[in-house]
Amino acid sequence: MLKLNIKPSKKAADKRLAKYANARRAVKRPEVGIVKHDPMESLRAYIADTLSGFNAPALNRYETGFKEGFKEFANMLHPAGYHCDRSISELIAGLRKPSTKSTKASLQNIQAALNMLDEILEGIAYDPEYPFVDRYLCGFEDAHWLLLGLVDPPMRAAALRYLYR
Repeated sequence: MLKLNIKPSKKAADKRLAKYANARRAVKRPEVGIVKHDPMESLRAYIADTLSGFNAPALNRYETGFKEGFKEFANMLHPAGYHCDRSISELIAGLRKPSTKSTKASLQNIQAALNMLDEILEGIAYDPEYPFVDRYLCGFEDAHWLLLGLVDPPMRAAALRYLYR
């Protein structure tokens, strides 16, 4: 079989390279927008989603405590301010609204939420009658441990270890 050694001329090769070089320059890079992650909005959305899952009546005292723990924290995050008599549907609707600068929520930022979680868990830990007296209180505490793991990522491992002990 006969092999032909045909090489393109230098001028033709330069034209092809120029064509590809221009094509590379003509490609527009997609604009990458930086997505700002607001931890308070994420926390509010998580609590709203969790509360919407509590449609069925609680089966036992632990589940009631768990539900009440989320309701208590949702009341502190509600834009209209704390009110203990809100229904779950009102809480969910308020948490799903975008936050405004004129919010009356008790917890305005993630540091305030973290401090409140620390305060609640510390209060439960120092309760002399706590150790397994009431399953309601255990559910209430576990809800706050779960929220602490969400608010403070370094504490997530400790919170999960505590919850699954």
